[in-house]
Amino acid sequence: MSSPLDTYQDRLSGARQGLKDRQELRILMAAEVSPALLHAFLIQWAALTMQLQEPAERFLVEASRRCAEVGEHKLSLSLLQIAGEAIERYRLVADDTRRLAQLWNARRLPHINLTDLLTQSATASMKRFHESQQAQVDGPRPWTQLAAVYEADATLGSLAGRVTAQAECLLGADVRGCLRSLDALANFGDRGSLSRTMLEFLDANPERVDRMAETGERTLDLYMDFLRECCIAAANLSLHHDRHEAVG
Repeated sequence: MSSPLDTYQDRLSGARQGLKDRQELRILMAAEVSPALLHAFLIQWAALTMQLQEPAERFLVEASRRCAEVGEHKLSLSLLQIAGEAIERYRLVADDTRRLAQLWNARRLPHINLTDLLTQSATASMKRFHESQQAQVDGPRPWTQLAAVYEADATLGSLAGRVTAQAECLLGADVRGCLRSLDALANFGDRGSLSRTMLEFLDANPERVDRMAETGERTLDLYMDFLRECCIAAANLSLHHDRHEAVG
């Protein structure tokens, strides 16, 4: 007999595969992709992810408070622990962004201004993502915030190994030290509190699998839009590099 978490995973499998099969990712994972384009994607993905994750701790703390209000006291405490882990995740992504930009500046022209990179305007998908998170926290089912965080990490974890391998192949071993946030995500299944909390919550509340899966699917839809915007930003950066090379 399948567990509630198995049921959730089965429900999300199609949407997860759809993200992996996105044309933008297929281009980046192709053997003939330009190293500059892949490098630009890693930079923009990290930089924009910083903005995407910036309010993550606040949403989790608010979700913890709201869960306590609706009687989900165990989950409330677990969400506070996950919020603490979100701070470390943000630090890793920030460090990766800086290191990736430094590696670019050591290899390519024109150089990237780190301040400009980190102060890009929020994209439309980022705004929708944050609005969705706030609505979940403020709504009658704040426990669905667990599904949103879980699905984002599970999906990124499934991409991490593939992206890292492609980066090492095209950009060399030096890039590995710039991808520590991806290394952390690659071990998603072994990460303590988030995976354990999801398992325990669904085991205790199997009737909520459908609601959790709906939140997971919505999170994936929003992340697909975000990934597309990262690819557009990367293409613009790579094109700027190519034009500089042509002139030089």
